[in-house]
Amino acid sequence: MRSLFSKNYKFIILLAVLAIGIFLRSYHFADWLHFELDQSRDAKVIDLAIKEGSSALPLLGPKAAGSFLRLGPAFYYFKYLSALAFGNTPSGIATIMMIFGILAIPAFYILIKRYFNKWTSIGLLLIFSVSLFLVMYSRFSWNPNALPLFTILTIYSLLRAVDREERNKGKWLLATTFFISVVTQLHFLAYVSMPVIMVAFLIIKRPKIKWNYWVGAVGIILVMNFPVILNEIKTGGDNFKEFQKVVLGKTESKNNKTLFAKIVKNYSENSIGHFLILSSQNSELPKLLRNPNLNIQCDEGCRQQFPMGTIALVLFSSGLILMLKNLIFEKDPRKKDFVMLVSLWFIVAFGLFTPLAFDISPRFWLLVSALPFIFLGFTFNFLRKFFPKKLAFVLILIIIFILSASNLYNTYKRFNELKDAPYKT
Repeated sequence: MRSLFSKNYKFIILLAVLAIGIFLRSYHFADWLHFELDQSRDAKVIDLAIKEGSSALPLLGPKAAGSFLRLGPAFYYFKYLSALAFGNTPSGIATIMMIFGILAIPAFYILIKRYFNKWTSIGLLLIFSVSLFLVMYSRFSWNPNALPLFTILTIYSLLRAVDREERNKGKWLLATTFFISVVTQLHFLAYVSMPVIMVAFLIIKRPKIKWNYWVGAVGIILVMNFPVILNEIKTGGDNFKEFQKVVLGKTESKNNKTLFAKIVKNYSENSIGHFLILSSQNSELPKLLRNPNLNIQCDEGCRQQFPMGTIALVLFSSGLILMLKNLIFEKDPRKKDFVMLVSLWFIVAFGLFTPLAFDISPRFWLLVSALPFIFLGFTFNFLRKFFPKKLAFVLILIIIFILSASNLYNTYKRFNELKDAPYKT
């Protein structure tokens, strides 16, 4: 037995990490299901389709928040399949989201293994597996909740499609277009950002792929979006008109905040958001008040959470600086592609979040949920180069332990709240 463990201990540790992630996402899943108005609306749609057949499924998916724009129907199709497989009940309809949350764990591992060594990847995977943020978004049914899995799969497939040593670039291009066709139907921000990331990366890399695969990629996009196209034909383009209204509404200034103030706020929100995903800890940073004086304000709540906010700011800033450093100095072609695509992912998302900086919701971070862990991985690599080997190992181990323990403790508290929900306010 000892010999078996010594030969396969890394694989056994990986299985243990995956098992922890599965447990946290599935434990009392049906009993503690989060269910509100959006879930009720979606359940009625699926219930009708189960009773009357798949032809009753709508051509479009849920509405984008605060508008009449409707996303593609992939989310409803997933839920319909879930209801067929696991039962037409609230938990049966939601089970597919839990499965997607579980699948995001191995998907994240195969992605980061393209850049980080095995031990760093396992450490990052442990934090990813126990992240309270990712755990809770895997435990109920909402269209943005599948974003972690499908954004990771899109990024991974895109890397394989441009890899010089990859023999099946064309097939990975087809996989990329399939995954991106799903991810753009899950949330408006993904609909806007992910195609920009994909197209920009392909233009930069210009992979040598046979023309028939490019035709196939276009075909997949058309097939995956056929219900939306059919709806546009039937309604005279009503949904596209709503899309224009949303875009114009997002670009118009709804307040008198300057671009500088929005960028500062966005940077602050990114720091806090990344730290929340990594640690489950709330944090806060001082606020930059409007012109002309550009005063800095920190109220009582800010002062209480400022120490955590400082840690959040340092972690985020160090990861960002190291990403840019790696982008410039990385020599290995595969690793260079990884950093380049991660940089595009961050830059496009950051640019998209800037006009929304004063209205960012937690669900927005699902679009970039893998980035905090990748940034942390860059910091781990820096520590390994800057400090002696043993000291770096101890420091990295301490950081992994603190972040994992924080997530597990807060998950324990949250689960107790869910258990007591029928009896306590």
